[in-house]
Amino acid sequence: MFVIPSIICAYISSYPCLYLIFKKLNLWQEGVSIVPQWAATLEAVAIGLFIPMLSAIVPIQRALSKSLSESLDTARTTLSGTVVVIKGKGAKMIPFLVFGLLCVIVGITVYIVLPQALLAENATLILQIFFLILIGMILGLAVLTSNLRGFIEILITYLLLFWEKKSMRSLIKKNLVAHKHTNKLTSIIYALTLGCVIFLCVALNLVIKLTQQTSSGTY
Repeated sequence: MFVIPSIICAYISSYPCLYLIFKKLNLWQEGVSIVPQWAATLEAVAIGLFIPMLSAIVPIQRALSKSLSESLDTARTTLSGTVVVIKGKGAKMIPFLVFGLLCVIVGITVYIVLPQALLAENATLILQIFFLILIGMILGLAVLTSNLRGFIEILITYLLLFWEKKSMRSLIKKNLVAHKHTNKLTSIIYALTLGCVIFLCVALNLVIKLTQQTSSGTY
């Protein structure tokens, strides 16, 4: 009901956006078509369908984990407040091993593969490594945002609701603690989306400046 109409609207609005980008970059002289290729269209539609399907996994799991009586009971609140999980000796080591392996791969790529690519003047490999580093920075900033979420919520509560009574601010903070899990997911999604948008804007500005310098002969 929401994803498919939004994909159709995004595809239609992509034509004026491509027209403005092509006009800014002066790509009409190179014979580049404004119409996206079938491969680009299929990739965009696949991403537009995959991300909503992935975001719907957690609500579906929560709905299927409840019994019929719990789902029909609308008088009882569904919030459980703060949940404390105590792990015993049989803790799962696979996530720690995967994280350690990823860190080792990143270290090898930065300290071994990147210098070799610089010495060999392999521009394609260098750009791929820098792109992976930028993706890692975006993910790291998203994790940092999720960890600072509680402090930011309290700060915004005091900044925007300074005129409210102390009891009202205390009630709002307790409500935020009760919605801690959903707020954490929302902060991660917002941080990743904002990071990708900023990255695309910066990359587009760099391409525009490089194209202008190349066309003027100052590059």
